[in-house]
Order: sequence, then structure tokens, then C-alpha cells
Amino acid sequence: MKSTSPFQIYAFVVSLSTLAVVESARADFYQYSISFSGGTGFSASGVMQTKADAPSSFLEVHPTPAVASFATTYIQSLSMNVFQGSTLMGANNVVSDGVSTNRWLYFEFSSALTPTFINVDMNTKQSPTDPYYFITDGISPDGITVPYGSTTFNLFHYDIALSQATFIGSANEFTVTQVPSPGALGVLALCGGIARGRRRN
Repeated sequence: MKSTSPFQIYAFVVSLSTLAVVESARADFYQYSISFSGGTGFSASGVMQTKADAPSSFLEVHPTPAVASFATTYIQSLSMNVFQGSTLMGANNVVSDGVSTNRWLYFEFSSALTPTFINVDMNTKQSPTDPYYFITDGISPDGITVPYGSTTFNLFHYDIALSQATFIGSANEFTVTQVPSPGALGVLALCGGIARGRRRN
């Protein structure tokens, strides 16, 4: 059986580690979670991936809301899931493969100190007729449009047939965490497998 020298294993692991660094530099992944007050048990969560050339802080906004979709500048993908307790109430890929169909998308983000969603307007709308949920800090709980950031992140349910938005609750906890990209996780798992195999030999 052909043996592998410690130097060869070390060089291979270093090479894989370098690939992991390159992978994480290519695009950043963030997961978020929001819980809402009001005693209704609503929460929202999702994952965002930035594009490779996205700066640490940016604003992503639909340039022409009259158009259904647009190519994003900084966000590669962004999902939004709304739950009541453990029940999924609504979900949408707000941005998929660098294209957004969210007409009112307004998303200001910073990872300069810690990952933070500064301002947000995104929704679970997938159909021109079905009700959907949206989160925004540009509309107050009483339904008044205000400058972004002048109210907290509020969750609404919107009935398209009635053209009516119902306030559900305001964010009482909002966390954003950077996570390793799927490619980097795969490389790290492979490195772990090599190390275990070496210990067995």
C-alpha cells in the first residue's frame, strides 16, 4: 500500500485551506432571524448571499418599481420565511441568482463592525392575487409611510383583494450572523476527513 508522507498531507491541507479562503472571499453568506412582539408568535428568518464585489456596506433598491424584476447590484440571493410558531405562513426568494422580483425591495446592509440590516423592505409576495407578508422600517405600525429607519422593523400581512395591510408586530429581537459558504464548509469537511484518515493509518 502506497504511503503518503506527512509533508504531502500538510501541503494538500494547506492547499485546501487556501481554497476555503478564496471561496469565502468570493461571496459572503449571512443568516438572519427576527421575532416580533404582540403575543402572536410570529417570526421571520432567511439567508442572504452577497455578490463577490459587494462592499462591506451597501444599499440595494429597486431602480424602477414599475418594472417587475431587476438585476441586483450587490445581492446574489436573499430568502424570506415567515412563521407563526412552527407553521410556515409565507416564503419567497426575494433575490435569486442576482435577480429580484420584489417590486418594493429596499435593503441597506453593513458588515463593517457586526453584520446589520440597517433598513429593510422585503416581502413574501409570489402571486399577483394571493395575500403576502412584508417587513419594513419604512411604515409605522399605524400604516403611515415614514422615512426608513424612523420606526422599528414592522411585520404586516397584506390582502391584495382588499388593498389592506394589517399590522402584526414589531421586531423585539433581530440577529444577523455571517456563516461559512457551502463550498467552504465542504472543503473544511474534506480536510477533517483527511485528518481522521491519517490518524487511523
